[in-house]
Amino acid sequence: MFLNSQIEEWRSLYLGELFAFSTVFAFSLRNQQRPQILLWIGANILSGVGVLMSPILLKTGLGSSPNKLGFVASYLSLLICYFATGTRTSLRPIHRKSMGLVLASTPIPVYFLIAPFGWQSVIIAYGAAILVCLACGIVTFKNRAWRGLWGQLLLGSGFFLSAALLVWRGWTIFQAKAGIGFNMDPEVTLRSVQMLTPNSFFSQLGFLGLVIERSFRAQRFGVRRAARAYEKNQMLLEEQKALSDLAEERLDTLQLLIHEVRQPINNAQAALQSLDYEVRQAQAASPATQDAIARAQAVLDAITLALSNAIFGVSIIGDSHSLVRQSVNVVDLAELAITDCPSETRHRIHLTTGQPHMSADVDPILLRLSLRNLLDNALKYSPVNSPISIDIDYDERRLGISFKVRNAVRGEKLLDGNIFERSRRGSGAKGDGSGLGLYLIRQVAQLHHGNISCHVGQDGIVVFDLFIAL
Repeated sequence: MFLNSQIEEWRSLYLGELFAFSTVFAFSLRNQQRPQILLWIGANILSGVGVLMSPILLKTGLGSSPNKLGFVASYLSLLICYFATGTRTSLRPIHRKSMGLVLASTPIPVYFLIAPFGWQSVIIAYGAAILVCLACGIVTFKNRAWRGLWGQLLLGSGFFLSAALLVWRGWTIFQAKAGIGFNMDPEVTLRSVQMLTPNSFFSQLGFLGLVIERSFRAQRFGVRRAARAYEKNQMLLEEQKALSDLAEERLDTLQLLIHEVRQPINNAQAALQSLDYEVRQAQAASPATQDAIARAQAVLDAITLALSNAIFGVSIIGDSHSLVRQSVNVVDLAELAITDCPSETRHRIHLTTGQPHMSADVDPILLRLSLRNLLDNALKYSPVNSPISIDIDYDERRLGISFKVRNAVRGEKLLDGNIFERSRRGSGAKGDGSGLGLYLIRQVAQLHHGNISCHVGQDGIVVFDLFIAL
């Protein structure tokens, strides 16, 4: 009677221990190992059910079924412990050999429920539990998620001690070879519960240590990653500033060089225009002389356009350009862009507008440069002496102003490819050109919250539509 009371006291202590640790784990569910913690709590509940089933046979006399159910509950508890300790973030076993032990033990509980409840079936059932305990111990030490944590040794050793305890109990039953099921000497039962309780305590403590220490480790890694990200961000900012300073220096140098080159070119253009005017007034020059003067003017105009594109291109690539908006008449800007074209080709360009005066807040220098590039593109890639039209009108649907340049195309493949990208030209384009003009037009359109598009009609006429938002 005294032994039975001691057994009940130790069982109560064991159940209280399971309840206490399960409560502590419940407060840790916000941890990143939430699936493993939930599995461990479920294993504790099933383990408690398995312990409570054992005395039912003695108190109620309901036969052997409660004992069988108690063993199945304890076995399922060990099986859940295997998944709680042998998985990482996802509930996928990480060790195939230990999984083989678990799979080898799964038919035994089914046999135990069907077979007669004698000492032989109990020993076989203990064998299944021993296999799962060994599997749990193996995966605890093999799981890299627990590597280096102080709870790993406690938990893994606890599983191996549980397997040893089951071996000892199975050996005592084998030596007795009598009785029904789990009924054995009360002294043996008492020693079993006395060894089970502290072993379970240290196992529970080991799993708790794994959960807490891994959480601390994740926090330390998070802080370290944040520090490294901050350092990397600071380095990137410093590199970006250095590149920005370098780009500004290069832009200043380029602008200085272009200024020094542009001034003599402007003087040369003025001299050529004066010479052309005097020659025409005197009517003394031959056609060859007039043609040479026109070619010289065309070359100087092309050089001026290339220099303007270079200045704006460098500022756009270096992200150092900002709009200088002014309220201007865009029709006047278009007329100025036409006058920037070579004198011998201006007669091909025809300007039509919806209204003679159309005001807009734009950057006049950039818009004039964009229209000049559009007209230069049309003059360069259209048939000789073919007409070119530029239509300017309000776009009520898009709330802005549309500049449409229409011209015939000299070749079918001139518009192949993404011609609005930097340093890209149509696959059929030949001759001089860096592929920068249409790219700069697109950038100007985007700076004005607009866009540039290209459309080829059935009649072979290409339409470039430069839209500027108001």
